[in-house]
Amino acid sequence: MGWKRTALSMVLVGGCIWCCGLVQRVYSEEQKADAGDCYKPVAPPHDLMEAQDQHFEEIKDLLGQQGARRFRKLSIHANILAELCNVNQYQSEEKDYKNWAIEARDLSLKLAKAGKDKDQDAASELVREIHARCTSCHDKYN
Repeated sequence: MGWKRTALSMVLVGGCIWCCGLVQRVYSEEQKADAGDCYKPVAPPHDLMEAQDQHFEEIKDLLGQQGARRFRKLSIHANILAELCNVNQYQSEEKDYKNWAIEARDLSLKLAKAGKDKDQDAASELVREIHARCTSCHDKYN
């Protein structure tokens, strides 16, 4: 009687493993099919650019002010700018466009950290670097 239970258990466990593998394979195939549609921005590029510019101008204004509280606001604006740049990379299939958006995103994240660290000099340099990426892209695509 013991060998029958063992055999039945093996059949049940084997069947469960096979089913899990089948489900995982189907799920993986669906993911591959959807990979090309991973993200599509809903806002028009011009609206995103306007929002990026508003946050960038706020950051520049904050750098010209005095007091430690401004760095918290700067950090928030820089994080939002980073997210908008992150979205912006999906607005075009052009490699250089994507690269400039990704570089601006990464620099904006560094800017948020500089704000958190209350590092005026680093923040000022990062603003110049972000502006250079934006200008390069705008020179080509505007």
